[in-house]
Amino acid sequence: LVPTQLGRVEFNPFSLELRVHDLRLGEAADPQVAFAQLDLDLQLDSLWRGALNLEQVRLLEPHVKLLLEKDGSLNLARLFRPAAHADSEPAAEPSEPFPLRLQQLRLSGGSFHFQDRQPSEPIEFSYNDLELELHNLSTLLDDHAQLHLTANGPDDSTLDWQGQLSLVPLASQGSLSLEDARLATLWPYVRDALAVDLEGGRLSARTHYRFSLDRRTQLNLDQLSVELASFAVRTPEARPLLQLERLAIADGSLDLSARTLRIGQIRSHKLEAWAAREKDGRIDWQKLLERGDAQHAAAIDAAAWVTVEVPVAELGGLRGLAKTRK
Repeated sequence: LVPTQLGRVEFNPFSLELRVHDLRLGEAADPQVAFAQLDLDLQLDSLWRGALNLEQVRLLEPHVKLLLEKDGSLNLARLFRPAAHADSEPAAEPSEPFPLRLQQLRLSGGSFHFQDRQPSEPIEFSYNDLELELHNLSTLLDDHAQLHLTANGPDDSTLDWQGQLSLVPLASQGSLSLEDARLATLWPYVRDALAVDLEGGRLSARTHYRFSLDRRTQLNLDQLSVELASFAVRTPEARPLLQLERLAIADGSLDLSARTLRIGQIRSHKLEAWAAREKDGRIDWQKLLERGDAQHAAAIDAAAWVTVEVPVAELGGLRGLAKTRK
């Protein structure tokens, strides 16, 4: 059983308003899912329209903790896994989604905590001050909701998401932006695939997107721009490999179905690179990119199908140093 704490529940039978206080799922000191207050305004016409009609849902201070263990198991999957019964019936065929109309959803003061224990160096970060506003969400076919989400990430990074969302079929389009994120937060994923250490770097990215799971997965990115600042990497022996003051990618696009990535423009400022020829005649960069792990080799093979186009590239201030090791 999942430890659960609940403050109190209030219900007004005349206005059909429900209020839930202080729900916590998981240990009291470290809940996996929690919120301070949930308000539901149910509309009376739900009784004869055949659909649950909610005028407004307000959620205050929601918190979610997502934890990936070394074996790949997910804490929330364990939290909500139903009890197994020996005489349980086989799973039923998927049915039509429950008819629901939600006129307005407001989420305030939310937080999201993520931890992945699978990399050699565990990854952990939080997003706080989550604010979400959503209008006209429905499980009816081809209904589109308007949404806007903002959040503050680690080290003053910010996330902004605006767009449309459809539940049936699952699809969305809009714009996404991530500003001033530290690469060190997710670098252990890179470090496990490449023998390269990060000295520093911050990333900003903006794009328009279209996503759909109708019949097949479709993802398109347009007006993609990425900026990398104060970036530097070195070998595990602390030899410098690459550093730059700024790298800007503009007018990019990605078509997942066509397997094509297009980078309209790429410009750099104060880019420096170092390379050395080893005794066996190979460049040290080759050794850094070689990993014996079959999983990493499969990941490289999976990425090889992408066609990359770069019409314009300006590498300002490029400096390189090459030498031969004896």
